[in-house]
Amino acid sequence: MTATTDRHGAPADAKATRSLRRRGSSIALAGGVVAALLAGLWWHTHPNVFPGPGNSFEARPDDQTPMYVGVAYPPDGAATRVRVLDAEPRAEIFGEATAEVWACTGGTIGVVGEDSPEAAACVPLGEGAESWDQLVVRVAPEEPGAVVVLDGIDVTYSTGQQRGTQHTGKGGVIVYPAEAS
Repeated sequence: MTATTDRHGAPADAKATRSLRRRGSSIALAGGVVAALLAGLWWHTHPNVFPGPGNSFEARPDDQTPMYVGVAYPPDGAATRVRVLDAEPRAEIFGEATAEVWACTGGTIGVVGEDSPEAAACVPLGEGAESWDQLVVRVAPEEPGAVVVLDGIDVTYSTGQQRGTQHTGKGGVIVYPAEAS
């Protein structure tokens, strides 16, 4: 029986086994690095400082007054800084109406009409809304009989090293009267 050896005198099969082990270790290490990078990327793009969607409401205004629906509050804890970059309402509109996200300061709003004193401290998001106590959806009918079904908002924000979009807020329906008063 003849055994083959490499130039250092080790059996050829042992060399092949060591080569396969090194290759397997390299593949496992590369797989671990890729998994860690993907987990870090997912964490970076999926912040979750706001609560998930919840609560519901129903509003039937007596006239064509725009309504404000409070949907998001700053997260608890002063250490958490949240910078809102954009927000879009999830709204299905029947008839003619607009729905847009505004930022309010100086108190909290539930579901109120435009003549409410709290509504005066609200501005469209992005128009000087550096600080905010609450994000609200302003719903304004453009014709009588409009119906707006709201399912919260998608808010894009950054906090610390994270930046992403999250669905939050309350859902419900606003039914405007069929006749202008």
